[in-house]
Amino acid sequence: MTRSRGDEEIACDESGSDGENLLAGNTDVFAHGSVRPPTDIAAECFRELRHRIRSSAEEYKANHLLRERHRAVLEWLLAPGGRVHGHAHVHLIDKAFFVVDRTVGLLLDDGDRGLDAVTLYRAGPHAFGDDGWQTFLTAAHQLLRVRTDHGPSAPVDAFFRVVDGLRRADGRTTVSAVLDRLAAARPAAEDHRARIAAAGPPLVPLLDPLLPAVVATVRHWSAGGPGPVRLVNDRQNMLTPQRMA
Repeated sequence: MTRSRGDEEIACDESGSDGENLLAGNTDVFAHGSVRPPTDIAAECFRELRHRIRSSAEEYKANHLLRERHRAVLEWLLAPGGRVHGHAHVHLIDKAFFVVDRTVGLLLDDGDRGLDAVTLYRAGPHAFGDDGWQTFLTAAHQLLRVRTDHGPSAPVDAFFRVVDGLRRADGRTTVSAVLDRLAAARPAAEDHRARIAAAGPPLVPLLDPLLPAVVATVRHWSAGGPGPVRLVNDRQNMLTPQRMA
């Protein structure tokens, strides 16, 4: 929110955060919300919320607005042209696509990897079937995540067994070329697991969506601005001084 004046801040919060546990969490989507209302509008908004909700709570949370009896208050707050309109931004990350994108980015380090990830995500469920798609996602997730219950080669072996099985069952679909290239990328997967085994967790884990969401939020609010922006977020283990630097 601060654009070199230092008198405003962008307030942020996230929802659907499960760390690296992207596939077995409570939500399919990770959301990072941010608001940048002028101070006078924010104060007026809170006064109106307290007047309409009439709760004695010292701190108002989302569940105050999400109760059915306060539906009209929620609609007032989010209405086009309302107090929040134009002062809020939400960055959404589909967790399954995030796993696919990070897998393709790790293994296929070339200019087409973004297109490959989109192709695999959109066509994979139909090409592999529901069970095959979930098996692929699980194997990719285990390959990328830091923690494993077995040795460094186990996630690599499991992932490429799945890829080879899908290739044998494939009737040359739109994902065939991507599968072929993934099958040839075992050295990159082995290097990834070897680095984790030798040096421990990387400074920026591949599977945690919070840091890329923060970067995207900064990019949004700084677009066209004259100076740096400053975010205020609640305490998170991921947001260490080293990572933020």
